[in-house]
Amino acid sequence: MHWRRFASLKQMTDGKKLLFILLLALALRLIFFTGASTSDDLNYIHYAYKVTKGTFHVEINHFSFRLGIIYPTAVLFYFFGANELTSSLLVLLFSLAGIALMFLIGKEIFGPPVGITAALLLAIFPLEVVYATKLLPEIPAAFFMALTVFFFLLGEKTGRWRWYAFSGLSFGLAYLMKETSLLLLLFFGVYVLFTRRFSIKYALVGIGLALGILTILVVSFADTGDLFFQRHSNAQQEIPFLKEHYPNYFTPEGRLVRLFAYVPYVLITSKHFGIFFPFIFAAALFFILRKNKEATVPLLWCGSLLAYMTFGTISFHEFVPFPLEVRHFIFITYPSILLLAAFLHEKYATRWRNIAIFVLIIISLIFLPGLSHQNKASSIKEAYGYLLQAENRPIYTDQRTAGMLDYLFGFERSASIIPFQNYDHFASSQEKRNVYVLPLKEVDNAYVIVNWGTINSVKTIYPDMKFPDETSNPPAGWKTEKVIPSPQGDVIIYSVE
Repeated sequence: MHWRRFASLKQMTDGKKLLFILLLALALRLIFFTGASTSDDLNYIHYAYKVTKGTFHVEINHFSFRLGIIYPTAVLFYFFGANELTSSLLVLLFSLAGIALMFLIGKEIFGPPVGITAALLLAIFPLEVVYATKLLPEIPAAFFMALTVFFFLLGEKTGRWRWYAFSGLSFGLAYLMKETSLLLLLFFGVYVLFTRRFSIKYALVGIGLALGILTILVVSFADTGDLFFQRHSNAQQEIPFLKEHYPNYFTPEGRLVRLFAYVPYVLITSKHFGIFFPFIFAAALFFILRKNKEATVPLLWCGSLLAYMTFGTISFHEFVPFPLEVRHFIFITYPSILLLAAFLHEKYATRWRNIAIFVLIIISLIFLPGLSHQNKASSIKEAYGYLLQAENRPIYTDQRTAGMLDYLFGFERSASIIPFQNYDHFASSQEKRNVYVLPLKEVDNAYVIVNWGTINSVKTIYPDMKFPDETSNPPAGWKTEKVIPSPQGDVIIYSVE
């Protein structure tokens, strides 16, 4: 009886460990909650709200084509209102589901112990933690890309058609989250070349992806009459935008730095990665030198994506390198952490495994407070708290702060939140980008908010962006109601009688 109970408990161990890891992951993500900011996530929030009002249409920017993140968020907004929880819940759930998926992939390729270690490493990975409560498409897209690979591996193992079909559907959903998911095609191409395996069943993966692409084509045609509106808008607006704001990509010296130095430098030095990547590079090199067959899939998966992100182009007509930011490396998180977990279970590393994991956890916990604070629009949220208690008057502020306040008020005071400038950074020429700038001398019975943090940051990116003269030289009649200090720049709330 004693041995039977012991065996039963042993069978439940992995499940209990995974549950503990998920609870740990949830706690970390809530403790280091980032929430909405004035960056790209605000675009998805506003598009999701437009869906609830029936006014959403695709536009000349890549944000509006991420239907996989916009529509599910709109459903949450419709039933529960637009707030910090509903705008973060979708990505948070995918982040937690990704930890369980990581266990399943690790278990499938290397066995349960590696799966558990990989799940734990993903749970504490700083990049994953700080972006798990921010409405951006990278985590959901990476989840469906990993699910695509997982189902494909099940298809390879069992030979059953349904797993290839599920793999294709997952691929299509990944595309609806973010079109960069197409990079996974490189993995499949390299996999076929390396393994010299090919089956007609692979066509099901392509059909599933085609359904995702077809969805975008249909929506584009319904909204604009242009079946290839996404591709045309990218060629007409996105590429010129990148050329202007990443000019170093198009000089010989800058291109060399971008192609051969930028990626390793960021992966090793950015706090978003803790100290994971020196270990990951060592793991990859170890498996390559050992010619480890089990590591083939994660090596091909990580290597093909990272190679194209480093050396590839986003244009078919000219060489335009990826404008990589730290969050874009979420696409290689699953295979790279899987390699690290497998490496830690090699007999050569067994004695150091617990020490290595402990060090990774400690360094991550040291970096996380600064990273989560860095992603918060805390000064605007503090201004919102003041305005919530103040007299209900019109509020004049910059375009991004206005969008954030509109969201924080649950879109219930949209008519009284007035941007005093409008800048279209996708406009066809610099002359057209400053759509308008309102003079504020005649404003009365209102609040004027000058957010120097936002103004200073956007001016470094868009030096031609214009603001009312009164933001720098407030009239004598303006009364300073509140000053919210911030390292990036103070937020000043003026009362104009």
